[in-house]
Amino acid sequence: ITASPDGTFSVQIQEAGGKDAIDKYQEALKLEEGNVAILRALARAQLRIDDCGGADTTIKIAENYDSMSSEYQLLRLQGLQCHKDEIAIAEVLEAKDIDLEGVEKFSKVFMVEQNYLKKDFKKARQLLSSWEFQMPDYPEVYFWKWQISNAQAAPDKTSAQKYLQLCKGLTPRKRKSFNLDVELCKATEEVEAKLKTLEVKK
Repeated sequence: ITASPDGTFSVQIQEAGGKDAIDKYQEALKLEEGNVAILRALARAQLRIDDCGGADTTIKIAENYDSMSSEYQLLRLQGLQCHKDEIAIAEVLEAKDIDLEGVEKFSKVFMVEQNYLKKDFKKARQLLSSWEFQMPDYPEVYFWKWQISNAQAAPDKTSAQKYLQLCKGLTPRKRKSFNLDVELCKATEEVEAKLKTLEVKK
């Protein structure tokens, strides 16, 4: 937030996570109520720390200004994901008026997960294949390859290691390119623990 000589303020958004970031976004909203970029950034910051209730409030406010955009539709899905409401996610994905074209790279995870939950692993793998081709350096692709392989009792350790490698090697620039993903690399500890367990069982 910067002040101009004429007494006005301007707000520049640089996405971050954590409580400090949330406080700054909320401060910025007091100066620019209804600023869609701030609302989106605030909701994502809340979702990154699993503040589902706070994110619900922010997403509901954003709906008044931004309900038709693909970014808003992605936030809706991410809010439902925070609550683990798979039924509502399925309903949103099946709605005729939903437009995710602009955020397809990040919304594809919901279609993969829906097929994973239905145990339609063939369809999930098809989606993953096109997703990997589209985003070969995106950690979540390899997380889901790992998840599906575990569900089929054939752990794909190469995908797990690739996920961890990409997460640990994220540069600020690369992280920024994935800023719409509120789940980015959240499962690193889980994956590391599972890999260690597999090594012990050898």
